[in-house]
Amino acid sequence: MRYRILLAFLFVTTLNLNAQTVKFGKITKEDLAVQTYEKDTTASAVYLLKDRLTYFDYNAEEGWIIVDEIHERIKILNKSGLDYATKKISFYEKGVNQEVVKKIEGNVFNLVDGKVDRTKIARENILEKEINENFKEKIIAAPAATVGSVIEWKYIKTSPFWEIEDIVFQEDIPVKRVTATVKVPPYFVFKRIAKGGHSIRPEDFLKKRTFSISFSQSNSYGTSSDVTRTGTVTLEEKVSVYEANDVPALKEEPYTNNIENYRHSITYELSSSQFPNSGIKNYSNTWTEVVKTIYDSDFFGKQLLRTNYFKEDIDELIKDFPSDKDRTDRIYQFVKNKMKWNGRYGKYARENLRTSYKNGVGSSAEINLTLIAMLKYAGVEVYPVLVSTRNYVIPVYPTLEGFNYVVAAVQLNGKRVLLDATGKYSAPDVLPFRALNWHGRMISNEGKAVSLNMIPKKKSVTVTQMSAEIDPSGSIQGKLRVQHTNHYAMFFREKYTGADTESYLEELEKKYNGIEISGYSVKNEKDLIKPLLETYEFYKEDEVESVGDKLYFKPMFYFADKESPLKSENRTYPVDFGFPWESRYMMNIKIPDGYEIESVPEKVAMALPENMGNFSYNIVRSEGAIRLVSSISITKPLIAAAYYSELKEFYDQWVKKQIEGVVLKKI
Repeated sequence: MRYRILLAFLFVTTLNLNAQTVKFGKITKEDLAVQTYEKDTTASAVYLLKDRLTYFDYNAEEGWIIVDEIHERIKILNKSGLDYATKKISFYEKGVNQEVVKKIEGNVFNLVDGKVDRTKIARENILEKEINENFKEKIIAAPAATVGSVIEWKYIKTSPFWEIEDIVFQEDIPVKRVTATVKVPPYFVFKRIAKGGHSIRPEDFLKKRTFSISFSQSNSYGTSSDVTRTGTVTLEEKVSVYEANDVPALKEEPYTNNIENYRHSITYELSSSQFPNSGIKNYSNTWTEVVKTIYDSDFFGKQLLRTNYFKEDIDELIKDFPSDKDRTDRIYQFVKNKMKWNGRYGKYARENLRTSYKNGVGSSAEINLTLIAMLKYAGVEVYPVLVSTRNYVIPVYPTLEGFNYVVAAVQLNGKRVLLDATGKYSAPDVLPFRALNWHGRMISNEGKAVSLNMIPKKKSVTVTQMSAEIDPSGSIQGKLRVQHTNHYAMFFREKYTGADTESYLEELEKKYNGIEISGYSVKNEKDLIKPLLETYEFYKEDEVESVGDKLYFKPMFYFADKESPLKSENRTYPVDFGFPWESRYMMNIKIPDGYEIESVPEKVAMALPENMGNFSYNIVRSEGAIRLVSSISITKPLIAAAYYSELKEFYDQWVKKQIEGVVLKKI
């Protein structure tokens, strides 16, 4: 006799391992009376509780599904905190396989006349909104919420996709307590990957779980009996329990790419599955497998093989230019002039490249894949490079969703040069800032993935040269010459080119606190290879302070930084400048007749560890004048959090030095 299981699993055990210590619908006066969160008095709101239970369920229609049971509670501390009084839950809803959000309940608690007042969130305040053609979201609104309220909600989300959502411990506001339990049947194997600057070790153990099953019995001749039998199956699930208390808010600091890269969380990656009487099915990919899948797509690699739509244009463009360098430069400039970026990101062409080329507009993929196809046609060695932009989450494991952008890598005279034709003012190896995000994956001819460092090697430099005269009345006047290279030049061109010059100068005068500018000119505005040059004459009042028979001034004048951009005492994620840079200042300052130099700031030089950066400051006296030569440089633009205290001190000393004054004394 043999048995055919009907896969109608009925759970016998109750999933109560994660029994909540905080009961839904019950709250203490103490929680309502709290006006600030003592561990972060700047917080506008605080999660009192984030509780989650995740487990696998089974039904005959969908098979195995993942269930999330969520209970969250938030305390509103000030008006800004009311932004957290609304909960949004996204879910997939397209085709047969759909996610479901159900059993939504919520409460708003207030303290009224010394008593706890509870207002249930009504059904009309639970809304549904379409995000796009694939996703919708449930919105839980709490109109009764005010400053001092505590809001809670609970709901169940089911998904037919075997993807355990990240366990997020850290939010934009502090979290007082997090509890999460994840239960995985023995049929599934997941890898766990931690993100963020905190460490939480789960308690892992095995726990038995019993199912009732029904099955029909058939004889050895294959005919079914009319008898349906029942039985039980006991499995050992892997249970992981996470707990954390007083998790600090994740606050975005200056020089950060996507803050989500640093949010403390646990990612579950499905590695394999194996069901009874079947073999192992592996899901984990390598980067080579991911890249090959992308390259083989009709909307990527196959687009590069089609050349008829541009053949005549490129033949005419390169007919008198046999070298790869000349052909690359001409085709690169041709695509930038011919096609306009529509602001859309993507690694796949959304439409046929012929159509984008004809219309003269396209996404980042359509423009740069067209560039790559043309360079290949011209005989230039070129490869696509898959990139995660700075506003995109960097993948922690190989995945098709790890990239949202593509650029070109050209081999010229033994060197690799990166090109992006979406930026009108970008240049070879000077990509738009959005594309500078650590690492890309270059696709070689064999379809292999080659890791590529996307951090530029060339410094972007600004050199400021000033020739100024001081008047005893407190004003200064003179001439200025500013030179920008690489990314600094690109940033200037993006802002200035095509803009109204008068409006730009008004903005510049405002930036420098009322400076008056005349004779303004720009050179090499359209020659992207050369440094960009600004020159102008200036006049500024009240730049020198007169006290008795002495004059006081800062030798960097209105260029001096007033404060450091790094204000936090601690930081748990890297400082990301994007590219190496340097700012140099050379100030020749003529002192007024009848005055002599009494004192100048001392010479100083300071360096960061591991050759990450340095600054220097030196003033040389001469007859009737002083000369300041100063510079600050960052050579390694991605600085680990372990060096944050040194970097903060570095900036503090730089700012402190800039505000030190020169003293002139009347003779």
